[in-house]
Amino acid sequence: LFTVAQPAPEKPAEWNIVVDQDDNSELSQAHVIIEFRQSRSEYFPFALRQAQKQRGFAQLLDEDRHIVYRVPFRRNDMRRFWQLWQYVQSWSSTRVYCQGRELERWQIYPYSQYLR
Repeated sequence: LFTVAQPAPEKPAEWNIVVDQDDNSELSQAHVIIEFRQSRSEYFPFALRQAQKQRGFAQLLDEDRHIVYRVPFRRNDMRRFWQLWQYVQSWSSTRVYCQGRELERWQIYPYSQYLR
């Protein structure tokens, strides 16, 4: 009679989440936040590179385990917001928040009262 040694059960992986204080402060000081997901658009790689250059950029997982890209903008960074918005505005996964409130697409235009 032979016995086969069973490997020791592995411990489940633990999540080690580290919050960068600079990113956290960028998020708290953000005037406008753009969130978007992967897109089939030919401009997605370019838009993602532009987003990654922005201070406070974060890559997150939502509750459905989809990657979400979050980009905060301060009031003095609105020029960069509009540049990124030109690429991501038509993507179905794009969301914009101003001072914590989600905006509809029709509310987002230059000099909009909703972006004040």
